[in-house]
Amino acid sequence: MRAMILYEHCSPHQVTAVEAARTLFDAEEHTLIPVEFYFRSHDYGWTLKDKQRSPDWVCLFPDQQKVSDHDLYRAIVEQVKKYKIDVLVINGWYGRYAWRLGFSCWLLPCKLVMVSDSVYWDFPRKAYKEFPKKLLMRCMDAGFVAGTPQADYLRSLGMPSNKLAPGNDVVDNSMYLTVPPRSSPQGRKIIIGTAARLIPKKNLQAAMRALVAVLGQYPAWDVEWHIAGRGPLDEELKQLAQQLQAPVVFSGFVGYYDMPGFYAALDLYWQPSISEPWGLVVNEAMASALPILASDRCGCTIDLVTPNVGWVHGIDESAMQQGLINALKELPTWPQRGKAAREQIEHWGCPRFAAGLLESCRMALSR
Repeated sequence: MRAMILYEHCSPHQVTAVEAARTLFDAEEHTLIPVEFYFRSHDYGWTLKDKQRSPDWVCLFPDQQKVSDHDLYRAIVEQVKKYKIDVLVINGWYGRYAWRLGFSCWLLPCKLVMVSDSVYWDFPRKAYKEFPKKLLMRCMDAGFVAGTPQADYLRSLGMPSNKLAPGNDVVDNSMYLTVPPRSSPQGRKIIIGTAARLIPKKNLQAAMRALVAVLGQYPAWDVEWHIAGRGPLDEELKQLAQQLQAPVVFSGFVGYYDMPGFYAALDLYWQPSISEPWGLVVNEAMASALPILASDRCGCTIDLVTPNVGWVHGIDESAMQQGLINALKELPTWPQRGKAAREQIEHWGCPRFAAGLLESCRMALSR
């Protein structure tokens, strides 16, 4: 079997996962060819040194950040024919190229696998928008998803259960094993942390107000919130922190290989997002032996944030306040929850991605 997986631009997480998959494919006497459209991204700060890939990765447009959908489609089809691909793995339906590949499936000499992180609650779902996706699913031969809610969503669009493989969203857990387990923060400053792009859907303004309200109710709690990341809300968030006199430290952009150091300074990881299809930073924090506080809009919470690991709250300010209170009242349990988090995430590493991708390709070929 010769498979090809498409990415607009790879994150370092995806590079390590795909390299693990290539090792498994080779061991099973198959071939996996990764294709990246562009080396750079407008939205993220990764540099080329963060992407330590094998030299034989294919990059279609290394010196560009955008080409026409027509040129992109043609370039992909050329690669499919050049490498005599049996299974083409398409990442999401956000680009027109994905729709064109799907609806021209009878012209392609290969089977198709759809990779999806989407969950039903991620965006308002309207029937007229869902119907084209249902048609697209009929063109797909299998699906590769992150976890339970992502599989449920593809099933709602008509993908059969026996054509779905889990394991898409993982991190290199071994990278975070250097982070030592934290002792209980009782009697000292409590450090909460968040790593996120500073954009509206991360819900950081409301989270800041919720934190200030909780500390107003419980002044004995000495809490400091560290936020790593950059984005268009940078100045607005800093002004709000100053206005509220919030105990917030803005760490700025933290590089991929510096993230273990960021997690090492924390006692609790918090992800208050309004919309988060999965949330790989939660994987990273769990691998760093941290307890988790996350909103119920993070797609990973159903599979990862179990009661022995952390707490889940709603996305409005009152729900976030209660989530913080629940977590802080159980301060003595944080080290045990962090240990449980690290043990639980062991099963969600790069080998899971590799096995799931291979299984989805096999499912596609058997259809």
